[in-house]
Amino acid sequence: MINSKRRFINGALVGSLLSGTGAFCPMNLFAADRKKGVGGPLLGVNCFDLFYAPLGRHPNVRSPQARIQELADHGIPFIRFAASPFWPNEWAKGLGDKDRFARILDDIMEEATKRKVGLIPSLFWYPAAVNYWKGERLAAWGDPKSATMQFMREHTAWIVSRYKQSSPVLCWEFGNEFSSHADWPDAVKWWPKLNPAQGTPTERTDDDRLTTAMVFTAEQQFLAAVKAADPNARTTTGNDFPRSDAFSGAKRRKGLDQPQDLVSSIESLTPPGYDLASVHLYPDRRKARFGQDYINYKQLLAPINQYFEKRNQSWFIGEFGVPQSGDQDRDQAEFKELLEAVMQTNAKYAALWVYDFKPQERQWSVTFDGPMAYQLQAIMAANSSRQASR
Repeated sequence: MINSKRRFINGALVGSLLSGTGAFCPMNLFAADRKKGVGGPLLGVNCFDLFYAPLGRHPNVRSPQARIQELADHGIPFIRFAASPFWPNEWAKGLGDKDRFARILDDIMEEATKRKVGLIPSLFWYPAAVNYWKGERLAAWGDPKSATMQFMREHTAWIVSRYKQSSPVLCWEFGNEFSSHADWPDAVKWWPKLNPAQGTPTERTDDDRLTTAMVFTAEQQFLAAVKAADPNARTTTGNDFPRSDAFSGAKRRKGLDQPQDLVSSIESLTPPGYDLASVHLYPDRRKARFGQDYINYKQLLAPINQYFEKRNQSWFIGEFGVPQSGDQDRDQAEFKELLEAVMQTNAKYAALWVYDFKPQERQWSVTFDGPMAYQLQAIMAANSSRQASR
C-alpha cells in the first residue's frame, strides 16, 4: 500500500508532468527549472535491464510493466535504461526480429506513459558492440563513412521517429560511458572485453583504441540523426566523470588534470547542441584529483557547477551511488554525503545506480524491500523537499 507520504510525492511530481489538457508531457518535466539556488536536481533511477532483460528473455526478472508501476507508485519520476542489446551477437539476434524488438520497447513506452514516468533510453549502451557486429574495430566510431556509423544513424532515425508523436522520452542518450576509455595508451591491454562466443574478436588491435576525437565525432553524428528525426527531441551524451588525467591524456601530456582541465574534458566530449552534458558520480571519483590524493565532493563538483552556471547550460548526473561494503552504517553515511553533494549542484537531473538488477544484487542493486532501500527512501525524500522548495 502507498502511504500518505508517497502519495504526496507522487501526486506533486505527476502534476508537474501533465500538460494543460491533463495528458502526460515529459517535456514539462524537462522545462520545469528549479529556482536558482533552490532544490537541486530531480532524482530518478537507473533500471539497466528494463529493456535488455525481456529482449534476451532473461529468467527470473520482473516485467517492465511491474517495475515501472512500482517506481511510479513510489513517486520516482524518471528511469534511465539501456534501450539496446549489449554484446555484438545480441545486436544481431535482437534485430533479427525487428518487430519483437519494437514491441518490447513499445510496451515500455506505453507503460511509462500510463504511469506518468519519464524515460531516458540509452541507444548504444556498450561502446564495443555495434562495431564488432558490423565487422569493424572501435576506430569505426570516428569514421562517419563506416558501417558502424551508417547503422547508428539508421537505427537512431528508426527509434526516434517511432516515438516522435507521443512518448514519455525525456531525452535520448547516445551510449554509456564512451568517454571512459578514450585516450588511454594501454587500454587495449585490457579493454574492450573479449568474448568471442558473443561476437567479439579473439584479440585486440591498435584500431581498438578510442580517442576523444572519435567519441566527439560519433556524438555529433548521433545528435544530427536525432534532430533530423525529431527537431524537438532532447539529447544527452551518457559520458562518465572524466578520469583524473583525462584532459592531460588527450593532450598527450603527463600529470593529473587541474580544475580547469576537468571542465575542458567535459566540454571536449559534449558537442554543441546537446541539451544535457553528462557525468557519472561515485565515491572513487574523488581519488587522485587536482594534485591531491583525495578531495571531497564539494571540491570535485565546484568547477563543474561554476562552468555550467556561467554558461547557463544544463547537465545530468546519469549515475550516482554507493555500493554495499558489509558495513551498513558506513555505507549510509557515505551515501548521505554523496546525496547531499548531488543536491547542492545545479545539475538538472541525477539517476541512482541501480534499481532491481540481479547480477549486481550483492553490491549495487537497490530495491524497496532490500538492504539498500534506504537509498530509494532518501531520493524520495529529496524529491519531496525539492518540490516543496520550488
